[in-house]
Amino acid sequence: MSQSITPRQRALFVVFLLALFPAGNALQPRMDEDTWWHLAVGKYVVEQRHVPSEDPFSRISQEERLPWVAYSWLHEIALYGAYQLAGLPGVLAFRHLLDSLTFFTVAWFVLRQSGGSVIALAVLALVTLTLVPMMLERPWHYTIVLTTLTIHATLEWRSGERAWKFWWLMPAFALWANLHIQFVLGFGVMGLGLCVTLVERYWWAPKTAPTLQRLLPWTILLVACFLATFLNPYHYRLYVVVWEYATQTGALRVVSELAPPDFHLRNWWNWALLGLLLWAVYESLQSPVRLFEAALLVVAAVLSLRMQRDIWFGAIVAAAVITRCRRPADPVSLPIPGLIVAILAGILLTRIVWHIGPGVDRSAEQVNREQY
Repeated sequence: MSQSITPRQRALFVVFLLALFPAGNALQPRMDEDTWWHLAVGKYVVEQRHVPSEDPFSRISQEERLPWVAYSWLHEIALYGAYQLAGLPGVLAFRHLLDSLTFFTVAWFVLRQSGGSVIALAVLALVTLTLVPMMLERPWHYTIVLTTLTIHATLEWRSGERAWKFWWLMPAFALWANLHIQFVLGFGVMGLGLCVTLVERYWWAPKTAPTLQRLLPWTILLVACFLATFLNPYHYRLYVVVWEYATQTGALRVVSELAPPDFHLRNWWNWALLGLLLWAVYESLQSPVRLFEAALLVVAAVLSLRMQRDIWFGAIVAAAVITRCRRPADPVSLPIPGLIVAILAGILLTRIVWHIGPGVDRSAEQVNREQY
């Protein structure tokens, strides 16, 4: 006798279906153009046993000894290690790992207290579509994962959790600073949470805002995370690069991923971002004012509509706003093992289909030799 499907089972089945997107993209044998650069840097660090302080590859840098910071050096070592183990198939496997980690984190964040509601599943589907162009072997995966976790920590702290519960942010930021330069997004989220809370405390809603006894530990945690980012081979010089990226905008005109998202049909995932942002605005207007969520949504919308590479940020913040406005009265968390099994099942299915499909006799080496 058949039994009715529970919300949890339905949610895990939808997660399995959505996992086919990143899993299928990870099977594409063509490498991203920047992969070769990351492999070269990883090889240099492994062979020379130190990170470069000058660009070791360009002729101009060798003549003029221009300073240079390999801010993703730890990712590049891992990528080169995968290449050493299995060649380009090893890089593809590493891409699988990064894609799966990103999708798992986002799925957990969106569904963690939804109980498998249809609204949360629809939100996750739209967020997954915006992640499609990000499913490459690039270090921005670490920023997507850790920014999502930082948003979660900030929301939970503002909801009443103790700041010390999120002590893991300190080692996370130390690791993040060695993986990707966009770790400053995490500071932006934490700092915005602190600033908005101060505004609420002294002007907006002093009766309901957190007390100063709760603000102090979060401030200490924010400072500790900042100090942890100096645990990198370049120390303060990493922030020089951050400042240069923030002030030198010439690259925005020549690098496609730094250009604003367009809404042509070929870039259909940008429409998913627009839908999420409009949905989040609508939900915000239907609910009592949540100052932090509103401020974060404005910042995320500006960043994601300014730069194609950051559309994921707008999508995840919009998802947080929608799911919090539509949170069920008795939220139920989805089991993490179930999420992992659903994602692994998606990976397994795509691999089976890939190997029985046409054209699989062309290896990654052949495809990339033809492309490059």
